Parts: sequence; C-alpha cells; structure tokens
Amino acid sequence: MAKPTRSDLLTLGLPAPAVVQPPQHVEQVTAATGTLYMRGHGLSLGDALELRILTSTTIGATPGALPTGLAEGVTYYARPVAAGAFQLATTPTGSAIAPFGSVGVGRFAILLDSGAALDQACDDAWATVLSDLTAHGGDVEAPIIGIAARYLAARLYVAHMAAGDAAKAASYDGIAALYAEVYAPKLAAYFRGIPVRGATDATPTVSEGSPRFRVLGPAAPSFGTSSPEVV
Repeated sequence: MAKPTRSDLLTLGLPAPAVVQPPQHVEQVTAATGTLYMRGHGLSLGDALELRILTSTTIGATPGALPTGLAEGVTYYARPVAAGAFQLATTPTGSAIAPFGSVGVGRFAILLDSGAALDQACDDAWATVLSDLTAHGGDVEAPIIGIAARYLAARLYVAHMAAGDAAKAASYDGIAALYAEVYAPKLAAYFRGIPVRGATDATPTVSEGSPRFRVLGPAAPSFGTSSPEVV
C-alpha cells in the first residue's frame, strides 16, 4: 500500500473546503525593492501563493489594483527577507520581482497554496505508520495501513491548519472521530498481533509469522530445563 497523496486526502479523507485558506492582508508595500510587509507572515522560501484584491469598489471610486508588475491568478513564490517582510518570485528559487511600478491601490492579500501542507501531512503520517510497522514487524502491504495513514494525514493537516481556530477545528471533528474510533484501534490491534482466522494451527500458544499473525492464548506452564519429579 502506497503513501497517501493529496488526492487520497481530498477524495477519501479530507473534505475539499478544508483546503480553502483565508486571505492574509498585506499591510504595506515598498515598490522600489518589491517588498511586501505582513507581521508574522510565517512564509518559507519557495512557498506558493496567489494575490487577491480586497478593496470593494463603489460608483465613482477608484478600483483596487495590485502593485504594477503583479497580477491575480498567477502563482508566485515567497522569498522572506524578515519575520514581517517578504518578496515574490515567479519560480521557487528565482530572483525577486523588483521594482514594482507602483504600490497599488487599496487593500490586497495573499492566498497560500495548501498543497505543501497536505504533502507534509502525508509524509508525516506515512513515516509514523512505517515506524510502528518497523518496531512491530507488521506487513506494509496490508490495506489497513494505507487507510489508517490516509486518515492520520487528514487529522494532522486539520490540526495544523485549524490551530487556534476552534470553529474551524470543530467543523472537522468527524475526521478526528473516525480516525480515533475506527482506524486507530484497528491499527493498534494490528501492531499488537491481531488474531487472524486460519493463520495458526490448533495450538493456542503457537506464534507464526510477524506479530500480525500472533494468536494470544494461555501460556503453558514452565518447569525449567529438567523434567518434573514424579512422586
């Protein structure tokens, strides 16, 4: 069973609305250096994002506009220069776009691409499951492994994206409950050595194969290395 993917999370584990990220307002622009300011932006080099104009227009008012040289509907990549400032590039490791022809008109925001967070959740969930399998000698081809990893990834993603937002976290309680109540117990039983029908012979204490095929039963009494004395 392969590592979960973005598609797995969206189609079988994570509702599509969960990946819709709210716009984050840009507070200030320096056109000469192509620098955008946003306190605590949390961006890393190469993070993908788009820009959205937020200013509402009224009759007779000047419509909002992005800084000259930038456009909506285009994927840009972050180049942080400080905790509260960053520049943009057209490729993940490209040079910063600078200067801007203007600072723009009105307010605009960035929209982060949720794909990176989804990929990280998939990687983390798969690493966690494989670590347990390695420790307990389980079978990585078992279907339950992929299913559990998918729901664990969805739970990790929601925990990350909904941190500090109780309402958003509550809207995805079903994912957490499904993992905690259904798949986590199955996975735990699998790691312990869940009894599998037909995997052993009639002797209850026989252990065959990996821990997945262990059938637990009463241990036979131990008399040491010598035969018990008959009185």
